[in-house]
Amino acid sequence: MDVIPMRLLHIVHRLTMGGAERVLVNLINESSPSLKHVVCSLYPPDSFSEEIRSSTCDIVCLNKRHGNDPIMPFKIARLCHEYCIDIVHSQGWATYLEGFIGTMLLPRRPKFVFAFRGKTVNELHGIPRRRILVQKIMSGMIDGIITPSHEMSRDYARTMGISPDLMTVIHNGVDMEIFRPPQDRGACRRYLGLNPGHLIVGCVARFDPVKNLQGLVRGFVAIHQAFPEARLLLVGDGEEMEGIRGLLRETGLADAVILPGKRYDVHQWLQAMDVYVQPSFYEGLSNTIMEAMSCALPIVAGRVGGNPELVQENHNGFLLDHVDPDSLAWGISALLADENLRNRFARASMDLVSDRFSLKTMVASYERFFANLVQRDEKRHWKH
Repeated sequence: MDVIPMRLLHIVHRLTMGGAERVLVNLINESSPSLKHVVCSLYPPDSFSEEIRSSTCDIVCLNKRHGNDPIMPFKIARLCHEYCIDIVHSQGWATYLEGFIGTMLLPRRPKFVFAFRGKTVNELHGIPRRRILVQKIMSGMIDGIITPSHEMSRDYARTMGISPDLMTVIHNGVDMEIFRPPQDRGACRRYLGLNPGHLIVGCVARFDPVKNLQGLVRGFVAIHQAFPEARLLLVGDGEEMEGIRGLLRETGLADAVILPGKRYDVHQWLQAMDVYVQPSFYEGLSNTIMEAMSCALPIVAGRVGGNPELVQENHNGFLLDHVDPDSLAWGISALLADENLRNRFARASMDLVSDRFSLKTMVASYERFFANLVQRDEKRHWKH
């Protein structure tokens, strides 16, 4: 007897390269036939959509107008009806309200799950009260809230004034077959056009103010003075790119900082690094930290969000109480000065990923969570 798969509609603001989007793509690519996926991108996706390898996953763009678009809930409702969706999985606030209203328009309402993935730099200074009130009310009407870390779960519950019992933590996972230690770091660097003799400090990030890349560049001034052979590798792109370029001219670091732009071969750039740094003001459960750990790198990161669940102080890296330039320079310099320490942290990073953050574990957790939602509904109907 054939098993009818659960049909999921994943709503994203835009299907483009990012941490939350990478988690979604990994889930789609690695999940079992028990799930049928449809991705709804409110704005046109870019080439990152090609990362979805599943031949059974449909990608639909709703071409949302900028700002409020009252037609969106109706379009989402139509998608749910056309695909006979069982579960709507909403990614972030930008899709939350419209997605929920869309499901409420249907006579047969799918389960609705909200995924809280993090905050923008503006939200770090406070979330509008009206939005908090809306999310607090909605939390009692939806079927689940997912976060990738325990600290994010506590943070969201505190901010919205809701019970932590409403939250489910599912850690992100990393593909250890792709993200693995280099056999020859020098060869990796030559392939990418980098100097094998340099000490390379790296970060992979969206060039957004919350990622604090300008703070990292300012901290690298002192590092480069102490270690002239050190280079800073910033992989990514975004709104802060021009600001970073201006800062490099201002600090005289233009020849010491490498900007390859947005890349889809991230694993190769990680394999060329000696130290990985995540200077963000806020993180969920950082995919790039996990990927760096899987590539056997020591980590320097702020004690924010889910970082303490990945980086264990003085075991596989340094957790900084402040991500100001001086603190970043201290953590990075301590690792550049001690190769034995770098190697010890690197081995510990690999062990932690293997034990707790594999892609297989993540996918199994999502499948179990979705199955429990549907089974809970079936049991309720059976009792009546």
